[in-house]
Amino acid sequence: MKTSSIIYSLLFLFSFLPIKAQVLNGFNIESNNTRIIVLLNGQQMCEPTTSCFIANLKRGTYNLQVYRAEDMNLQPQERDHLYDKNIIHDGVSVKHIQVGRREDDLQGGYYPHAPQTLISNHDFQNLIKSIKKVNFEEDKEGIIEILPSNILFTSSQCKEITSLFNFDENRVNMLIKLYPRTIDKASFHTTFDVLNFSSSQEEVRDYIKKYNSEHNL
Repeated sequence: MKTSSIIYSLLFLFSFLPIKAQVLNGFNIESNNTRIIVLLNGQQMCEPTTSCFIANLKRGTYNLQVYRAEDMNLQPQERDHLYDKNIIHDGVSVKHIQVGRREDDLQGGYYPHAPQTLISNHDFQNLIKSIKKVNFEEDKEGIIEILPSNILFTSSQCKEITSLFNFDENRVNMLIKLYPRTIDKASFHTTFDVLNFSSSQEEVRDYIKKYNSEHNL
């Protein structure tokens, strides 16, 4: 069957994907149910959120400050800083920083994490072309399911993938599959534009709330 041959071809193609993928580096800052503002060398890096990823950092020393979003309009000296340190970054890895926990849970301000890779633009465009070649929704989902588990997407890429499905039911399923693979989860709400019904959006929101609660995001 033609569809099966396409999927087997993709299996071969993506077996080499980690070699070609862009290796992530930067700071990943997360809090426990507390909306935060993140400053890097004095510059605000995100809107109020519970998860902020600062990517593509060069090797060097950075001053990282994290404070509660409700303190945003206060003077710097009046803010309740959850984190304020100078951090040396090697320019090649992801350093995860968890704020809002007891100091003895912080493991020095970050905790180890398995290497993950953001899909390269070249491989992403090939993925989109492959999805467009198949007609059945389940075959489109199958293409995503065979990707290595450490391959990540941006919210914008998730939106583009999901838009290739024809029905809300399948789009909901795809967004639920993609959310754990999304690097900028704080922007995932932008993918809801591809859903036609408010009930579909609510279903995805409910999943995200449950996922975030289970993973302390």
